[in-house]
Amino acid sequence: MDKKQLQDIFSKPYSIELWQKVLVDIFDVKFLHQNPLSILLPTNDKASEAFELGNFNTKDDRIIGIYQVNIKPGVWLERNKVGLRELLRQVYKYDVDGALIVFVQDNKWRLSFVSEIRTLDEDGTIGVKKTEPKRYTYLLGRGEKIRTPVLRIISLSGKPIGLEDLRSAFSVEALNKEFYEIIADKFSNLIGGKRIRNGKTINYERSLILPSIGDGPGSHEIYQEFAVRLIGRTVFCWFLKVKKSRLDISLLPEHLLSSEAVKENPGYYHFILEKLFFQTLNTPMDFRNEDLPLGCEQVPFLNGGLFEQQDEDYYSLNKTTGLSQNINTLVIPDEWFFDFFIELEKYNFTIDENSVVDIEVSVDPEMLGRIFENLLAEIDPDSGDTARKSTGSFYTPREIVDYMTSQSLVYYIHAQTDISNERLEPLFKLDNGENIQFESNEKQEILKALDRIKILDPACGSGAFPIGMLQKIVMALQKLDSNAVWWKEKALKAVFFPGFCAFAAVVNAVAAISNRALLK
Repeated sequence: MDKKQLQDIFSKPYSIELWQKVLVDIFDVKFLHQNPLSILLPTNDKASEAFELGNFNTKDDRIIGIYQVNIKPGVWLERNKVGLRELLRQVYKYDVDGALIVFVQDNKWRLSFVSEIRTLDEDGTIGVKKTEPKRYTYLLGRGEKIRTPVLRIISLSGKPIGLEDLRSAFSVEALNKEFYEIIADKFSNLIGGKRIRNGKTINYERSLILPSIGDGPGSHEIYQEFAVRLIGRTVFCWFLKVKKSRLDISLLPEHLLSSEAVKENPGYYHFILEKLFFQTLNTPMDFRNEDLPLGCEQVPFLNGGLFEQQDEDYYSLNKTTGLSQNINTLVIPDEWFFDFFIELEKYNFTIDENSVVDIEVSVDPEMLGRIFENLLAEIDPDSGDTARKSTGSFYTPREIVDYMTSQSLVYYIHAQTDISNERLEPLFKLDNGENIQFESNEKQEILKALDRIKILDPACGSGAFPIGMLQKIVMALQKLDSNAVWWKEKALKAVFFPGFCAFAAVVNAVAAISNRALLK
């Protein structure tokens, strides 16, 4: 099977016959059930049926089970990850070392690889892993971006496959690195500078022109911060374009943000993007001008700071023309936007931030944090130094954020309630809360402790830790107060007596804008 054939299969609705062909041709599967074996599922509101399709052994002699799960119509898988994880246990039942699972729903399907289901000790003994297995997922089917899954899966063809090969084929880290390199190249293309790619040095001439800014000392930082804001805002808008309502209507129309939009609208930055950023996303709907591009009326008002007009944006509205007064002195070539959007259009974006155990192999909102933190730490050609140390611009991996936020909350609640750490830790694990055992009065103590918590991150960067704390608190509330009875009562009182607060300090103004937007 070649790349074009695989691309054709991945871009269509699921077909078990075609999927079996992929399993045989690429994964070299020798054993497939002639008639898929039905798997008995517990009563649930997510899956209608499940099947075992077969299995295969890796070159390191690990067993990979192959399964299919049919999802009920109307179920949002993004909002049911914990419930689905509990259901998967009934599918693979810890009888395999890993699993390839296809989730089928209408014209879409998801290909997941579940790793580390069982462990292999040094003496060769097989055991059930104590931590949750990790699930990596590609979105496939009609209308999905399939470049990454096609390239990754076809790379397995024609060679013996090991467990590590499967992990690599579903690696989100490799995707993030590849995507960031594209962002970094476009950044250098905008402000000028050097990039080393595949051992070769690429010299970029600056294509961005800012009003009254030459090439003197300190000018590089001005260009740099403008470019970081522009790229961050644009990528944020790309996530808005992906977010859709139940009626499948995008929050931001395709004809405003796409390579085709650049072709159709010469002077794209001034005629489309500035109006989108400052007159639409930063302006309540009732106060917007009437001469905005078609489709802006459905774009929401975002009061998060990312689109708040800065002096460094060089934007001053001419009320007569409806355009910036700097239309001739601030120049960003249409070619730059076109090339940038062509690259963005190759990738799947998801609005659901991945957890440490449930990973969609797409560009997720955490990428915004990486963009702000890494681009702001770029080397200054005037001094040859990096701002990374002076600004504390270091990216913290999700696993570390997850551990530190969980432990911080466990120790805080223990100090407030005297409930043991061992009993508190399940509150912050990604499961359905079956292991949570608290008396009614203990639940009330924990809820009150969470309500009066004060959080401070003294060097928050793009906001990973405050956001991580918020996510963990929400997770605990869902387990302790699943019907939101306590929360509703508290929410009414909070109008007059606010409780939970999170504070963050950051040295860089652009990073502050980033974490405000993400927290919103």
